[in-house]
Amino acid sequence: MDDENEKCFLFKWSVENFRFLPREQIKSPVFCVETIDSFTTWQLEMRYVELFAKDRFILELHRADDGIHSIEVRYEFFLFQASRVVSSGVRKEVFSPGARHMHTLDARRESDFPGDTVMVGCKMWETMEQDGRCFAKTRIGIQRRSFDWTVKRLRALIFYEKDTYHISRPSGATDIATLHLFVDLEENIGVDLVPGSGNLVFKFKLCILDATGNTEQISEKVHKYSSLVMQSVYFPHRFARNELIAKRDQYLPDDVLTLRCECIYPTGNQSSEIESIAYGYITSSEAADDAKKTESPKKNFKSLYCEQLFCDTALKTRTGTFPVHKGVLCIHSATFKTMFTAEGMDECVTIEDLSDATVQRMLLFMYTYELEDLPWESACELYDAAGKYQILLLKEKCSSFLAAHLSESPSRVCQALVLAEKHRDEDLKKKLQNYIDGYSFYVALFESEAWHDLMKSDINLAAEITSNNLTNTGSKRRRLR
Repeated sequence: MDDENEKCFLFKWSVENFRFLPREQIKSPVFCVETIDSFTTWQLEMRYVELFAKDRFILELHRADDGIHSIEVRYEFFLFQASRVVSSGVRKEVFSPGARHMHTLDARRESDFPGDTVMVGCKMWETMEQDGRCFAKTRIGIQRRSFDWTVKRLRALIFYEKDTYHISRPSGATDIATLHLFVDLEENIGVDLVPGSGNLVFKFKLCILDATGNTEQISEKVHKYSSLVMQSVYFPHRFARNELIAKRDQYLPDDVLTLRCECIYPTGNQSSEIESIAYGYITSSEAADDAKKTESPKKNFKSLYCEQLFCDTALKTRTGTFPVHKGVLCIHSATFKTMFTAEGMDECVTIEDLSDATVQRMLLFMYTYELEDLPWESACELYDAAGKYQILLLKEKCSSFLAAHLSESPSRVCQALVLAEKHRDEDLKKKLQNYIDGYSFYVALFESEAWHDLMKSDINLAAEITSNNLTNTGSKRRRLR
């Protein structure tokens, strides 16, 4: 059955500040689905779990009505973000009144969900008379606080002694968290973060404020507490107490250490609403509204890039300089993030290994997620740049482009193989291997000049591809018999 041509109902749910979700589930507004012979109500429930290098979303579809009949529904969960869709695949379940079914979706943190808003989708197929859709929004309430913490007794602190700062709620009734600064036996400085309650998500940024008013970041991290057990932040070694005392004119004016702190924490409040519901024909104005929701941020970022507004650094090639925004680059690239947080980084980042055209395409993508029409060589250069600077989503886009534009060209296949090997891209190598294993092509490839050149430059890669080809084509021949 072709799900794409069937009538369906699509529920899209935007959850803002999802990284501050408590450990219990969050529920969407209830929505209604009308079929030929029934009228049912539903609700999505979501739990967010932060794992190493990825986000996990535990999604449940809950039938919320108290009808008397069970119904069989085909449905599919989605996560929409950063020009990418993560899908559960179509599932079929029987839902009795009050029943719920769960599925888990994982997404790579840096490339799929760089921000704090996630769009969850659920598409449902049953005996629909007409297509339907519903947009809902939930916002997790957060509070932002910033303050300066002056430590006047740093030089006198002894082991086990602490300087304490209380982060109080606006009401003053309780503390959100308590900070304890200490110095260990090796002169390293640390801060213990003690939560005011046992279920707290707390984003904390800590910087040193020097005598000139400039800040140097020590740490920025989301701390998640499920109990009253404290967590600690240690200063880098260059900010050990003896190092600060040696540079006291810079870091300890009047013998006082000043720490600039920023924190974000959930208020415990949240708001939810249904923004729109539509059935049947989607009017042009509705379609335009949907397009605006997607295109507006893209246009704003493109304007920010093209007009070079408020740029705070630049990328410098051999022949050109490109003003950029550190924040935009850090969202997409772990390499640039490391550069910009390194001590003593120059105002310009020199990248003489890239052409101006490649840098322009790379930046356009990071600001707008757009890829212009690419010639083959430009796509190769852009893929290489994305791999080197760990721009994962761009690397994935270029990888798909390369795999789709091989054009039965041995030179293109060999060039793509070299790039895939260089950047350890097993997905691209697998696609190339499958392409090579087509009988009419692998004969032409192994007889080509490009393949002979590859054997000279990387015999191990050539041997791996040849061995896999012999195994794969041999298996095919045995199945045909």
